[in-house]
Amino acid sequence: MYSTKRLKFLALFFLLIPYFASPQGFELHNGDLIFQQACSGESVGNAIKNVTQSAGSYQFTHVGVVYIPDGKDSIFVIEATIPEVRVVSLKEYLFKKGSGGCYPVSVAGRVKPAYQHCIPAALQEALKLVGKSYDYGFVLNNDKYYCSELIYDIFMNANQGKPVFELNKMTFRQKDSDQTDDNWIRYFSEKGLGIPEGEWGINPGAMSRSKVIDMLGEIHYSATRRGSSNTIYGLLTDSLGRCVHYASEKDIVANKCFVCKKYYACYQCHNLCENHLLSPWPVHLNDSSQKIVLCGNCFREISYQAYSRDYVCPLCRKDFNPKCALHKEIYFMFER
Repeated sequence: MYSTKRLKFLALFFLLIPYFASPQGFELHNGDLIFQQACSGESVGNAIKNVTQSAGSYQFTHVGVVYIPDGKDSIFVIEATIPEVRVVSLKEYLFKKGSGGCYPVSVAGRVKPAYQHCIPAALQEALKLVGKSYDYGFVLNNDKYYCSELIYDIFMNANQGKPVFELNKMTFRQKDSDQTDDNWIRYFSEKGLGIPEGEWGINPGAMSRSKVIDMLGEIHYSATRRGSSNTIYGLLTDSLGRCVHYASEKDIVANKCFVCKKYYACYQCHNLCENHLLSPWPVHLNDSSQKIVLCGNCFREISYQAYSRDYVCPLCRKDFNPKCALHKEIYFMFER
């Protein structure tokens, strides 16, 4: 379980880094890629950063593919990592264990429409490879896989053997230098492997810069607003409280959990990030004094009665999603 202290650190960490701003939040879909930038100080991560280039000002060190099983209310990621290809929950992927509270920056990307048809088959290809060993030597076609090689292979196989992403000749030399990076010399020496300088391969940074990828934006843990003491928590994809689960134009409401008293973008986000399930807030229908709903547009609190009257914020007149009424019992416990 992930402590509040660590998640607060994550929120602060995100605020300090330049990011892809999404004009409107995005939901995660099957086949989306989540690129990650490891914290400074992680040896292999630093080695990758020293010799590769990524989209924007990022320095990506890892990538996985989103997997949402049919009929399942959960999001998973398939990744090639030490020691093997595996399927993990989105929570475990974003908030990696053993990180000491410094979690990677996570940025979502999506293959362009021309290749969306490959996604179902690509995911099936990935599932077939679960349990395959990690490729410590970064060698293609050896039945072992490193992170971006996994993505390259599954999309190529789903595209009738035609590559979707371009390979490039790998280098382990420092940028603007002919000297092999010390981190890589030490890494390959410890593994007893030769350095595959000049061999064909692909890395997360190059994949993020591919012409077949649209970068969507970062996944944040919290959103605040200058002049407001309120905070929206969750796996957020914009500053209005939209999240990886719900990101339509009108999904800008956050609801408060009765146990932790925090505003979350949705119950799935809450249950992923906290060590308890979201507890609905007791609502007395004849008492409108309780402020238990937060508008993500103006960041002001309103009562359930004001929220549900016409699903428009009474303070800033921004529309809410009326379909949220279909699962209001998740967030509110009605008392008379």
